[in-house]
Amino acid sequence: MTAILQFFFVLFLTAAIIVAVFLYRIWRQIRDARKRFEDELRNFNPNATQYDANASRQSSNSDSPTVSDRRSPQQANKKIFGDDEGEYVEFEDEK
Repeated sequence: MTAILQFFFVLFLTAAIIVAVFLYRIWRQIRDARKRFEDELRNFNPNATQYDANASRQSSNSDSPTVSDRRSPQQANKKIFGDDEGEYVEFEDEK
């Protein structure tokens, strides 16, 4: 009886180790992919830092001055025109 319990315990322990190694590999692949993505993003824009919702948005060109937008994202994405303005213009074809 104890031999059977020892066998099941070893079998359970082996299965738990295999599942743990499998989950670790998946986690490591996701972590490495995220790191590669962040590195590519930094290489694409060396001045980029991690996203901060309260940070100002800046645009710069070597020939023009720096433009800073210090509005909150809610204000920046606010609709400029009302629902009844600028959506549709009635016109008649000339004959």
